[in-house]
Amino acid sequence: MLYMLDKIDIKPSREKKSHYIMIQGLIHQENKIIVNIYAPIIRALKYTKQLFSDLKKEIDCNTVIVGNLKVPLSTMDRPS
Repeated sequence: MLYMLDKIDIKPSREKKSHYIMIQGLIHQENKIIVNIYAPIIRALKYTKQLFSDLKKEIDCNTVIVGNLKVPLSTMDRPS
């Protein structure tokens, strides 16, 4: 399977799927990991913390994490 992302070829060597998708492969001959997270609405903060803890051993400085984490960035972002 070949993914095209703005003329960048991603040739996955591994994929994981859950509330997140992790694709590991080559981009311009460099090993990269892309993680797209879609956190559940209920207990999003707890889910996100646990997910990052679980992924800690699998990700490195060549990892790009994107997605909808549903976690407020500060107390001002929280609903009153």
